[in-house]
Amino acid sequence: MIKGRITSLMTFGILTLGILVLSCGPNPFGTPEALNDGFRIFSNDFQNQSDNGMAAELTKVIRSAKVTLDCSFARITRSDIADAIIERAGSGVVVRVGLDFDEADGDTTVQRIIDSALFSREFDLTRRSKLLIGNKGDGATRYNFCVADERRIYFSTAAASDTDMNLIPNVAMILSTEEFGISREFTKELNMMSQGSFGNSKAKLDFDTKFNILNQVIAVHWGPQESPLDILAAELTDARKSIRIYTTQFQTTSTKSERDLPSVLQRRLDRNIPIEIVASSQALFDTDTKLLNFLNTSVQLRQYFNSQNRVGLNFVLIDEGTTDERLIVFAGGFRSRANSSDDGVLFIMKGNLTTSFGRQVFEILRSQSTQISTTPTNIATPNQREVVINEIGWMGSIANDASADANDEFIELYNRSSSAINLSGWKFACTTNGTSINSLITIPTGVSIPAQGYLVLAKYVDRAIPSASVALDISITNSSRECTLTDGDAVDNASGLYSSASFTGTIVDVAGDNSTAFSSNPAFGSSSSSVKRSMERIDPASSGGVLANWRSNPFTASANPYIASLYRNATFGSPGFPNNPVVTSVEINRSLVFGTSAGHPNGVLKITVQDSSANQNAGAIETVQVRATSNSDSTGVLLTLTETAAVTGIFTSVATGTNLNFTTGASSGNQLQVNSGDTITVTYLANSTSYTATANWFAQNLVLNEIGKNCNGDTSSDYVEIYNPNAQAVTLTNVRLLRDSGTGSSICDITSGDWTTSVNLSGSLSATGYAIIAGVNYTTSS
Repeated sequence: MIKGRITSLMTFGILTLGILVLSCGPNPFGTPEALNDGFRIFSNDFQNQSDNGMAAELTKVIRSAKVTLDCSFARITRSDIADAIIERAGSGVVVRVGLDFDEADGDTTVQRIIDSALFSREFDLTRRSKLLIGNKGDGATRYNFCVADERRIYFSTAAASDTDMNLIPNVAMILSTEEFGISREFTKELNMMSQGSFGNSKAKLDFDTKFNILNQVIAVHWGPQESPLDILAAELTDARKSIRIYTTQFQTTSTKSERDLPSVLQRRLDRNIPIEIVASSQALFDTDTKLLNFLNTSVQLRQYFNSQNRVGLNFVLIDEGTTDERLIVFAGGFRSRANSSDDGVLFIMKGNLTTSFGRQVFEILRSQSTQISTTPTNIATPNQREVVINEIGWMGSIANDASADANDEFIELYNRSSSAINLSGWKFACTTNGTSINSLITIPTGVSIPAQGYLVLAKYVDRAIPSASVALDISITNSSRECTLTDGDAVDNASGLYSSASFTGTIVDVAGDNSTAFSSNPAFGSSSSSVKRSMERIDPASSGGVLANWRSNPFTASANPYIASLYRNATFGSPGFPNNPVVTSVEINRSLVFGTSAGHPNGVLKITVQDSSANQNAGAIETVQVRATSNSDSTGVLLTLTETAAVTGIFTSVATGTNLNFTTGASSGNQLQVNSGDTITVTYLANSTSYTATANWFAQNLVLNEIGKNCNGDTSSDYVEIYNPNAQAVTLTNVRLLRDSGTGSSICDITSGDWTTSVNLSGSLSATGYAIIAGVNYTTSS
């Protein structure tokens, strides 16, 4: 018998709890810093946006590896985790990292691992450590684990990202054992990945899956090769006293009734087995959800509100309080692909430590959820904005590979009140002409929005908008002039008219002024073929019918956390999160810097200032001043910038035409004296703080001197030669090369805006020098 030490870490009211079992024993690698036999299961503190030590435990396991390290992640966006893995590979540890293709493709953290030059791909034998990427398409990688030296295991339903570790309910387990079997369960997964086997390409294997670690019986079943949901269906069929479930995805799991989870639960219900389900909003209102089948039954169905939705943690407690009580944790979704193409893992655990942990987690989730109701909240007084239309993604999306989807749209609602509001049957409708209706949607029965919370309705829940809770057939016409939210019918179906007289419910909120099309209003952002931005409300407490209370989302590709990683380069928005206030800054429109024309022979510079504190009068359009200086004139000139509209806090030189111009003579008015190579500095002073932006002016523009094109063909032979005619070196920072491979009549035509490649240049180009940008990756050489 092994004597152990048991520690329970619990804080009630927030999800910060864990159970630890440890026993002293010899370390096979000769280091005494870690106890060898141990088991710990714990949760994150997502309510307080804390990972409760998940990242630290993962890093500890990674850094403990001395010979081998096997890891696999649904996604990895934390640079500290990536750096720990890179450090181990650099120290001589043989490292293998498995990743989901759709999450890894184009991700900057994954690129960080690639750029370390320590990892080869699947069948490349040039390096000992390997990066294994697969399961492209409909399948998904759901598990997250690292195994150090086949002894120490970190497993979690949370991916290695801040969002998953901090904001979404997830659990993690730490296992440290002399028993090789359970560790080798994980290394077998990496062995298959090393052979290029992911998802449905993994062979059917027969594993001995039960292990005993300090009186905790743990069974491990891998997906899809072991059909984990069939095993779960069998466990549910054996339930005799009770079933409690937390789920982030719940769909049909099998065409065979005896293995289909919704059907199995219905049969348990018919046998009077009490069932309680707490589900994420996305699990409840996904297009293919089966949870709503249990409305108006004896199932206690509850909604857990969370602005971030990810398919991840699903767990089941069966026969609580009996000698056969067990906790089942599944890293994956309850859907048929879990048995056919998703890389996931199912743990079945028996023992007082694990089951008591499961009970505590479920009680906390239950206490923070709301019983599903089919009764809508009725609003008595119109336009009080209890719930507001807070953000609209009417443009659609563009993926990092430049593929566009005009249908990938979303609507974000925000509950300004202090109570949850039931939106069952509420309507959202838009108009393009002020009289007829388009874009009519009905919010499904059971949908609620928490107090001071957000609800994201989207066309898809698995593309650009990861925070989407409700999937609906959304199609918002770009030329819409106004959208209306009502607590009843948004239109008289017989008349099809868009007017307050046609609305049988109370008008709760509007977006737009019913005269200006969204697509033609610069404050909303125009739809282009290269960038898609959401239209976001500036002040939820103010009228949505005032155009000045809306703007285009200002995010950049380097700071765009609320869009799915495969879309962050060209799709911008903050669905499910507060809209970002206008922050103080000064910017130069670099795509227009120093463009020459007959009226501006020496070029022009356009300036924008963002400063919400400069709004002293909400009913007026205001101005601010900036000073522009150069090396040739340190005093420079003052320019007046005008607000784009009342309360936007965005001031531009374009609004009054006072763009900065340049002269080789003395400065005057909006003309700044310059010489070739001068640094232009634009300074904005706000509340005793200076904000600056800089650019360099040269007497002559860079020249595209020679182009070798192979449109619609092999891009490896393409090249562009750039010539610097100036007597000074020119920095290439912030210079982009746009390339279009095109098809048909638009082939190799960037004037249509549908260019397919944008390359950021770097370094500098020497005086009267040349640079060649060439090859598949368009690398620069001078």
